Amino acid sequence: MKKKKIMKWIMILMLTILAIPILGIILFLVVLHTGIFLTNPPRPEITYAEFPFRIEIEYNGERLVFEDTLICEFSGFGTSGGIGGNWRRYRQWTSRFESGREYNTVWPSITMLETDYVLVSFDSGEPAFYMDRPWQEVEHGIPWSPMKPSIYVDDLAERARGEFSFAFYDLSWYPDKERLVESLENFGIEVISIEITPPIENTFQ
Repeated sequence: MKKKKIMKWIMILMLTILAIPILGIILFLVVLHTGIFLTNPPRPEITYAEFPFRIEIEYNGERLVFEDTLICEFSGFGTSGGIGGNWRRYRQWTSRFESGREYNTVWPSITMLETDYVLVSFDSGEPAFYMDRPWQEVEHGIPWSPMKPSIYVDDLAERARGEFSFAFYDLSWYPDKERLVESLENFGIEVISIEITPPIENTFQ
């Protein structure tokens, strides 16, 4: 009986010894994931803003107008592994259309036109583009560039042939706007106007 008790305690001791490094690893991963001991970046002074936009095109003699307001809000801080495991805290943002319309990508977007030959859609871009620091600024030693508002043109004929079928045009960069006009003209689509509210100049403390 005494021998069984000794064996039992030996087993408990061995399991405890084995469990310590496993629990240590789990705790380490939890700390990294939650960022408990990481410092938050400066908080934005402006945490809410609205960005109206209006895009007008013409196809087969019909004018199509797409207008709404993109609402962007600060939603706290998150933790990222960064580049090469460089763990850091970052500002989180959310965005939505004021109209409440559905969207089909990570950020609000609109399918503007779909024909037998082409699919054209507007992607509002990341809310950080509108609300955070300019892309060229560096925080925690890591440069970053949020996605900007863009129009995607998907050539369905190329897609059917198994070729690379789509291109996106950055609406914040003038040369891309010129290329967009040329691309859409190939499908008989005329760009009448593109009005996108620019980002705010936020400050952080």
